[in-house]
Amino acid sequence: MSSDVTVAPGRLRANRDYVLWWVGNLASGAGKQFPLVAMPLMVLLLTGSPFQARLVGSPRRCRTSS
Repeated sequence: MSSDVTVAPGRLRANRDYVLWWVGNLASGAGKQFPLVAMPLMVLLLTGSPFQARLVGSPRRCRTSS
């Protein structure tokens, strides 16, 4: 199954499949990063304690960085 389709440089934005793949990856990446910011911020707003907010954020950062 080889494909002989060639795309001129700079023309990827015109390729619908590529744009859909790129937007999907962008949305997926943003969705994965959202809890890393939202959870500690929510804890900070509810408790007023930066220490507790850091405790909530630390395990998530360690787990996703590996």
